[in-house]
Amino acid sequence: MKAADVITEHELYIRKIIHARVWDGFEDDIFQNIALAVVKSLPTLRDDAFLKTWLTRVIYNQIAQHTRNQYRWVRNCACMAEQYETIYLPDDHSSLVREEVFGALTDKQRVVLELFLDGWRFNAISEKLGLPYEQVRSRYRRVVERLQKLYSKEIQ
Repeated sequence: MKAADVITEHELYIRKIIHARVWDGFEDDIFQNIALAVVKSLPTLRDDAFLKTWLTRVIYNQIAQHTRNQYRWVRNCACMAEQYETIYLPDDHSSLVREEVFGALTDKQRVVLELFLDGWRFNAISEKLGLPYEQVRSRYRRVVERLQKLYSKEIQ
């Protein structure tokens, strides 16, 4: 049996499962990935009697792979957005403003902010301070939250 025949014969079945399991608008992409997987792995099918079971497994594996890839993409976008987030200090860059900003932070947060404002990335800060990457991100996130609270009260 040819892969094209399997896909054509079972297209409705494949699309039905995809539609039931995927809601993010990537149904056609997943169908295409399933078709490629069928073409690549059809020679491994030992008995045509188990074709539908084998095809179901291929479908679910491709849907799971799509879900993992989407999760990674979202997670990577969030990390990149956080990594390049900018802290805008007030226009007055006097030492008084700097003292006020840095005075509102703990020593550990102050070090992370100083390095970040000097253009360091989270990976480099992590290596320099000997801290885990996630801990540096967490400290930076707390700095941003604290500064947002500080300046949002002043604006109101």
